[in-house]
Amino acid sequence: MATAKSTRADASDYKNDFAPEIPSNAGKGPVTAKYAGATLKIYVTCAVLALASFVFDANPRLQHAGLGLLIPGGSFLGVGGFWLLGFPVTMALFALSSFLWFATGNTVAPFLTWPGLALIMAASPIAAERTPYSVFITPLLATVAYRFIVHFGNKDAAAALENRQKRNSYLPAVVQQLARDAVAPASPEDMELQPEELGQLRYFIEVANQDKDDWSNFTEIEQFQTSALRYQLNELSYALSFANKLYTPSFRGGYLQEAQKNVLLKYCQKKVLNYWKWETLWGRLSTDYHPYNVDNIMLTGFYLLALAMYEGATGDDCFSKANALHLPIDDTHIFKASSTSLAAALINNFRNSDYCLYACEPNWIYTFCNLQGLNALVANDSNKGTSDAEKIKEQFRQSFIEDFMAADGSVHPIRSYLTGLRIPGLVGAANDFSVSCLSGAIFPDISIRSYAISRKEYTEIDEKDNLVFKGLQGADLMDPGNYQASKATLYATSLLAAREHGDKVAADSVLKLIDFCKEFKRIEKDGVIWYDKVSLLMKGQLFRGRINTTKGWFRAITEPLSDAIKKGPYLCEAKYPEVLVAKAISHTGTDLELVLYPGTKKRDVSLQLKELISNTTYVMGEKGQFNSDALGQAVISVTLDGRTRLHITKL
Repeated sequence: MATAKSTRADASDYKNDFAPEIPSNAGKGPVTAKYAGATLKIYVTCAVLALASFVFDANPRLQHAGLGLLIPGGSFLGVGGFWLLGFPVTMALFALSSFLWFATGNTVAPFLTWPGLALIMAASPIAAERTPYSVFITPLLATVAYRFIVHFGNKDAAAALENRQKRNSYLPAVVQQLARDAVAPASPEDMELQPEELGQLRYFIEVANQDKDDWSNFTEIEQFQTSALRYQLNELSYALSFANKLYTPSFRGGYLQEAQKNVLLKYCQKKVLNYWKWETLWGRLSTDYHPYNVDNIMLTGFYLLALAMYEGATGDDCFSKANALHLPIDDTHIFKASSTSLAAALINNFRNSDYCLYACEPNWIYTFCNLQGLNALVANDSNKGTSDAEKIKEQFRQSFIEDFMAADGSVHPIRSYLTGLRIPGLVGAANDFSVSCLSGAIFPDISIRSYAISRKEYTEIDEKDNLVFKGLQGADLMDPGNYQASKATLYATSLLAAREHGDKVAADSVLKLIDFCKEFKRIEKDGVIWYDKVSLLMKGQLFRGRINTTKGWFRAITEPLSDAIKKGPYLCEAKYPEVLVAKAISHTGTDLELVLYPGTKKRDVSLQLKELISNTTYVMGEKGQFNSDALGQAVISVTLDGRTRLHITKL
């Protein structure tokens, strides 16, 4: 990682990032209110019909059906006797089915365990007799449940408003302090991977170079939530591209580019994409398995970002060509795609969703997935010179603030499209750190505010620059890539955010926690370094945090390569693992600076260079000179002995 300069960024450099106070419309939720209101009206209608069946002494079967609609398993209360055991069993099944709905988009399971079961019970022989006493018990339970939900909602809203006032009182000072203390962005000319970072990068290269059907070093638990292979592959690609773009932009066509391409193509397998068949079947009750026309931002957003980062780092636009990619859902449903078609799908889905943000699993909108999707459009625009993100950005921002942000400025991770309901209390610190990371390149004001909240409320740094986390929730201490207890997510998200905002004190302190964290089980073998007890997903995020720099993510996805890099000399071939490239950049468009390490020990190696001036003599400092050929290419021999720097210039 480049050594941070001692100069501080002037606060005026950050004036456009200042929006310390939480927006007044945060949490207003007009679209949420529309869908939640419709959900309530449906339930009230069912409740009225249920009670009416008793008032008008309707058929007993209708009465049993009404009880079952009031509350899951209500029909069992109506039958009484031994059948009362069916009520707690049904509640347990409904809880399980609700989890399946959330985790896999399965809308069939909760329907079967509530209204479906009510209809089944009404048709059964035991529902033939009247049940007068349960007309009081079941509505009472339903009323208690409703009052609890309303009480929780009101209490949560009141707490958010109170917390909003507290945060608004400290945010201006904290944001200003962060800006004053922020280290200036490292110059691209000063960026160089250090041996520890090279060792970790080697691990990702090794994994990327595994055979297409070799899934060792990946986590295989399930393919619906965060441990799914698709997320591991995308993060693997991000890590490789991020290192390439920031540190070795003039290394193109070699082993690092090949590794990225391997990962992007490995993604295009039934094993990775078959989840969408099942989510379409039980989530949308459809056999139209097209993977990106409607919903599924976990494909369009995440995968397009990987494709765009690859193109931004290497200049290779092969995946933007029509039908460049084949996405097999099963053996008979294979869909063609490209980065261009995925970008178009993102725009269409954003425009067609009432929330602007759209669903991952059918009917469930994940905030982070949608932030990733907008980042993908920004990165794709940077490559193509288009402005797709700008077409949707303001609409996205408004909905994000109104329907996915609480009144206190924290962001709700998940909301049901159909019902407007959300799942509360999933994460705390990691949630706010993640918002800061993911919004840095698209909504800088939201990013710095989220980071300021995180630094103020979740961290303390003593006089020795030791950082301690506080106020954590359960999921803050879980690795989402393997569902094991771990500090990996907390450390990765806080490090990424601290680096992005130039908070050197916090970043160095978190990095120290990582380096001394025995539970991660750091392993080094033949120069390859990895954390054995951390999932591949979080290995990638920890690595990106380690190599990030001030506004590094912003630069990686919003700033095209300079003309000097795009048109100047570049290293196109270096044998891996004999040669490790720690730095490769053209400063002027006629020179090339390389920093290389041997993979193991001192050795002589060959390097192939391109885009030199044809038939020209170049010097390598004190390491000799060479001539380019008529095509502007050359193969040079270099002795690598530890850190080896070459600055190639015209004679």
